[in-house]
Amino acid sequence: MLGVPLQLWNRPHWELKGRPDIAPFFRHLHAAFPTANALFVEGISLARDVDAFLRSAAEPGDYLPGRQTLWPRSTRYRLRFDGPTLWALGDLSRRHAEPELLDHLFVYEDSKALLEYPDAFGQDCHQKTGKDCLVILQTLH
Repeated sequence: MLGVPLQLWNRPHWELKGRPDIAPFFRHLHAAFPTANALFVEGISLARDVDAFLRSAAEPGDYLPGRQTLWPRSTRYRLRFDGPTLWALGDLSRRHAEPELLDHLFVYEDSKALLEYPDAFGQDCHQKTGKDCLVILQTLH
């Protein structure tokens, strides 16, 4: 069976369970990861306006996380990790169901994974993160 590579599973990390309120999650993400500089999203059933926004917020550079969806082929974006991008994703989350927004979410500082959230916002999906941002993210659950 083909494995889907993640970085944090084999390093000290915290796993947060439960489903956060998505709009505040995005709005507080920058405070949780002030040193982050890249946001990676992957999705299959993106709504047209979501896809248009992701294209407009995309930045050049490699897509660092391993592909999480093997079939069907997903669309992947490397985004600016800044307030306007995160606020816009929060606003889009109020109008769209999770699968129309994204399937997988990753926050990086350079080449280091800070947050890995495969199958983001799913019922039994856990966020893996370093302990620095634990308190901020816990308040969103």
